[in-house]
Amino acid sequence: MFRADSVLGVRGLMRAYAAGNVALANAPGNGVADDKAVYPFVPDMIRFYLGEEPVLASADLRVRPPRDRRYVLDHLDELVSRRSTRPAATAC
Repeated sequence: MFRADSVLGVRGLMRAYAAGNVALANAPGNGVADDKAVYPFVPDMIRFYLGEEPVLASADLRVRPPRDRRYVLDHLDELVSRRSTRPAATAC
């Protein structure tokens, strides 16, 4: 669907999805992996699934360890902060 020269995926899957003939558990655009609570783990996921080092640096502030929480609280005016979409009890 997206790249004619690619051998990845299932030929015709996106057409079948768009026609309503199949359901996808993690449909494109649903944002399952786009949760801010997941961001600190993205570099590890890149290493694990792709066997590569991340190209871009990523902040690894999970705000749970006291040291990270203290850093965030001390630098709130310098950081961009966004709420996770997960409940606070399960957010990382």
